[in-house]
Amino acid sequence: MKITIKESDMRAREFHQVLSMATGATLGEVDQRTRFLREIGVLQTGPRGHGAPNITPLEAACMLMVMVSRRAADSETVFVRANSLEAISRKAGGRDFLNGAKLGGVLASIISTPDNWTDGLAVDRVEVEENGEFAWLRMSGLDILFTSNTAVRDWVTQNPDAYSRQFDSSARRCFVIGGGLLHQIALELSERDEPAKYAKA
Repeated sequence: MKITIKESDMRAREFHQVLSMATGATLGEVDQRTRFLREIGVLQTGPRGHGAPNITPLEAACMLMVMVSRRAADSETVFVRANSLEAISRKAGGRDFLNGAKLGGVLASIISTPDNWTDGLAVDRVEVEENGEFAWLRMSGLDILFTSNTAVRDWVTQNPDAYSRQFDSSARRCFVIGGGLLHQIALELSERDEPAKYAKA
């Protein structure tokens, strides 16, 4: 399937408030975690205040991923791992879904086109292991596994049952991003309303 990413209409500081409300982290912690992204060039730099550039959906996705680690001190290492995760194809309706797509790009696509990006498959949640090694996209009737481990990818590809049998996230500590939260973030990015009261991710 084709991944589409649209433009957004929100500045990074405003999105910090969204992340704080969604995760329970303080604004100071959000700033601490996301500062790294600016330092490595993932986030745009420019004027502050009203002249600051609007964030892109991909930048919003990266800021979500930098919140994955349990400790702020681990956010850089875990982000690098999570940002390298790629989807392992699953067949549905005779088509392959998201084979090789990066987690950040998939999150950005959900955020920018939340109602139609999966051709009718509703997004229930995205689970990212707190160490950044695996992630799962849970949709209605279809789960997608993300990994950067070549051995795991080869084994799961050769043994389709391993998806559900060996890589169940219930035994792992995960940062969960609800589908409702992703939809609300999409609304914030497109409408620039005051940050809504989110359920925790």
